[in-house]
Amino acid sequence: MTEADIDAWELLQTELYGHEENAQDGLTHRDVEDLSGDSKDAIFLAFENGNPIGFVQLSLRDQVGGCLGSPVAYVDGLFVKPKDRGKGAGVELIEQAQQWATDHSCTELATDAEIHDLAAQDFHRAMGFEETNRVVQFRKTVS
Repeated sequence: MTEADIDAWELLQTELYGHEENAQDGLTHRDVEDLSGDSKDAIFLAFENGNPIGFVQLSLRDQVGGCLGSPVAYVDGLFVKPKDRGKGAGVELIEQAQQWATDHSCTELATDAEIHDLAAQDFHRAMGFEETNRVVQFRKTVS
């Protein structure tokens, strides 16, 4: 991702998360430089006819539940616009993620999907991911 791609990425994030306040904002030129080379983070964008249609955001983690090695490449975010799904962009993004993981000496690529998002779970299985566990998170207001 280059500085020129920041706006496209932010628009895709807004579409994924539903509103701007959930999208990462304030990404600077320096942040984009930090995503190059030996960074522990990466973002790849997918385009169709010059228009951004998806992204994958990655990080290196020392450990991930269900994984055996370290470091582990982790898919922090994966999104393809609904109208562009089924055309191979998601597959290409995961292939880029796998290559990035290999380039960073990882033997595993991990990710997650919301428990209700059966389409995402099916996609991950089709891409060769295997389910390692399920978690239900809870919260309680105490004040």
